[in-house]
Amino acid sequence: MPMANVGAIMGVRRAHARHARRVSSPWPRARRHSQGARRTAFVEQSDARQAFAVGPDQIRRLIAGQGGGNTSRITVSPAPTDEEVSFMVLLAKKGSIDTGRSEELLKLWTEYLEQRDAMAAALQDFDYNSNGKLEKLELKEYLKHLNDGDGVSDKDLDNVFSAADVFKDGAIRQVELGLATATWQLLSARRAQPSCLPWGGKSWALRIPGWASNYVVTF
Repeated sequence: MPMANVGAIMGVRRAHARHARRVSSPWPRARRHSQGARRTAFVEQSDARQAFAVGPDQIRRLIAGQGGGNTSRITVSPAPTDEEVSFMVLLAKKGSIDTGRSEELLKLWTEYLEQRDAMAAALQDFDYNSNGKLEKLELKEYLKHLNDGDGVSDKDLDNVFSAADVFKDGAIRQVELGLATATWQLLSARRAQPSCLPWGGKSWALRIPGWASNYVVTF
């Protein structure tokens, strides 16, 4: 074979070899991408766990000493009770509080303080068996009072009770009574606009106004 041809062949082979070294297998790149995606997902999951790691100690430290901001209706801010702290924790875990934003929790706590005395008085008036909670029939009497003495349907009672029983203990505590009140007020407002009420067995959601404005109830 002529030397020129041999040189040409060797040149082609060397070119192919260089090209082969430059073009690596796609599989290592895919593995690297997959590993990177897993690392990213792990970090995101860790951040999510950290963001939603809301416990009694964190809540208590955050809301302790909050006297209601600029409102004139609160002059003293007593330390939160264990029950109040647990209530805030449960609301946060149910999604009513964006646990990544502490100011939302503080706003909720401030608004709760504004109506705490009124809810304590209501509990005293309608807690007929003096157990510190409103049983279902006692809650019905309270709702009738809010309804200017008119009757309350069993369906409305069930909806309000289900929405407000955050502790799931079959009764409405004082800390839950504000939520029951707000739920009833929204039900009444919706009923005043029949065209907006999707009755007939459909599932629908209520966004509670007032002190629990971020709490979403689905019926």
